[in-house]
Amino acid sequence: MENNNFDHLIPEISKYLTEKFLNKLSCYPELMGDIDTSALLNMSVGIFISSLIHVLDAIKQNTEGEEKLIKNIDLAKSSIIKAIEDLPFIMKVEFVK
Repeated sequence: MENNNFDHLIPEISKYLTEKFLNKLSCYPELMGDIDTSALLNMSVGIFISSLIHVLDAIKQNTEGEEKLIKNIDLAKSSIIKAIEDLPFIMKVEFVK
């Protein structure tokens, strides 16, 4: 099986998600005007990683009998969390379900 069968969808879906994310941010008054960009960066990274973890969990919950996929999802999740924890500007990684 080819692991990159759906790569052609990435640009379109990424653009869509980015537009929705930025539109949603514009709804919050505290994100208008002059804001602390480091806090915005931390929040954006947190939202992206948290959303990715939730998507992986949803795929895992809706997948039956695919042991290799489930193992790879768990490996991806732990690697992503470890990579984020290793960033020098991240103090704490916490996921709320």
